Amino acid sequence: MSMLNLRHLIDDMKANLRVITAFDFSYKGKNYVVVCEDISKQPDEEKPKKYKYYIAKLTFIDYNDESRTLTVLANTKYFDGVSTAQFRAFFGIEYGNNLGDIFQQFYSYFSKSIPEQVPKNLNKTQTSSCVKQLNQKKGETDGQYCFNVFRNGKDSKQRQKHRSCYNADKARLLRPTLFNHFKKDSTISFCFTTDKSKEKKDLELIHIFAEREKN
Repeated sequence: MSMLNLRHLIDDMKANLRVITAFDFSYKGKNYVVVCEDISKQPDEEKPKKYKYYIAKLTFIDYNDESRTLTVLANTKYFDGVSTAQFRAFFGIEYGNNLGDIFQQFYSYFSKSIPEQVPKNLNKTQTSSCVKQLNQKKGETDGQYCFNVFRNGKDSKQRQKHRSCYNADKARLLRPTLFNHFKKDSTISFCFTTDKSKEKKDLELIHIFAEREKN
C-alpha cells in the first residue's frame, strides 16, 4: 500500500472524534497545505455511492496562492475525483509513457508527509484552511468569531438535537479553551459570525450560558 499512513491518520481521527485536520506537503519546489477530511462523517445525502471506496477527501492548497486548489478522494492506494490531466497540471508532472509508475512514485513520496496521528497544533494557515472547508458544510454558518453558545432543542419528533461533528471541530480549532469547557455535553453548540465586533470572550460566553440555563 502506497499511502498506509493515511489509514493510520483516519483511524486516529476517528478515535479522537475529529472530522478534519491538516498538514504540510512540499513537491517540486512548491509548498501546500493538505486538508484531510474523514469522509465517513459526510451526511448520507451528501455522500456519492463511490465514496465507499475511499477513506478521505484531501484538498491541496498552494501556500503562495490560496486560489490554487485540488480536491481528490483518496484511499491507501490512489487518488480519484480529478482527471489525469488536472492532476499533472496542478503538480507540474510532465507527460510520459510511464505515468503509472510516476503516480506510484508520487503516492509513495506523499505518504512520507502524512502524519500517522492528528497533529496537536496547526499553524494559522492550516487552521484557516480547515475552517474554510468546515464553513461549506451543510448547516454550518460562515465566520470565525464565536459570539454565542447554546443548548440544542428537540426536533419535531421530540428527539434531542446534538452539535454536528463540523461544529465541534470548528470550535476546537478556533476556541479550544471554550470547546474544552463544554465538550462533554454534545447537546451544546457554538455560533460563529464574520463580524469581529460581535465576538465574546470565553468567560463571558460561559457566564451568559450559565445564566440562561437557570431560567
